[in-house]
Amino acid sequence: MAKELTGDNTLFDPVYWLKNVSVSFLVTIVLLFLGAIAATYFAMPDWVIHIMVTVITALCIMWGGYRFSSHHGRQGLICGSISGILYIMVLYIAGTLIFKEFSFSMSVVISALMWVLC
Repeated sequence: MAKELTGDNTLFDPVYWLKNVSVSFLVTIVLLFLGAIAATYFAMPDWVIHIMVTVITALCIMWGGYRFSSHHGRQGLICGSISGILYIMVLYIAGTLIFKEFSFSMSVVISALMWVLC
């Protein structure tokens, strides 16, 4: 059964954007916390932890993009990309404020592009 689109789910709905990105971050935090507990008890090497963090982040961004795009129907690819961009912007700004260091390198650009594609 196809979902009927109503007039209240326009592309530029900042309340839904914030809610969707917030839920994605909440799920990311919970999964990273569980991953940290697992890494503590199973003594995982650093490279495994790095892969685990990357996979958890990618899955949460993809899930947020899916939620965002399924809400909007026809404009799904644009909406999913917007969701990824918002997620990365919030993550980068939060990291800059927390660590009090502004770092912009090619690896940041590649990571951001990868997350938007997710």
